[in-house]
Amino acid sequence: MLRMVAVGIVRGTATISRRLENRGRVRPIASRTSAWIETCADYYAAAATYEQLARLSDAELHRRGLSRATLGRDVCEALDRFRSGHART
Repeated sequence: MLRMVAVGIVRGTATISRRLENRGRVRPIASRTSAWIETCADYYAAAATYEQLARLSDAELHRRGLSRATLGRDVCEALDRFRSGHART
């Protein structure tokens, strides 16, 4: 009887160990997936910002220190500055 209990504990420990090992494999994937989703959301927001700014007149863009010729680049650079200032964990 004691031997059966000991074997059960060993098997249970092995099962728990495998589950933890699998969880360890999933964690990096989940982290990368989360970072990818955040990146997609940030670039979606940048695209929406670009669309809003593109509707402005050249005079209004100039007043804001922007140029229609470089608007896309300016929005992407602003996003990159934002992302570097708010490091993801």
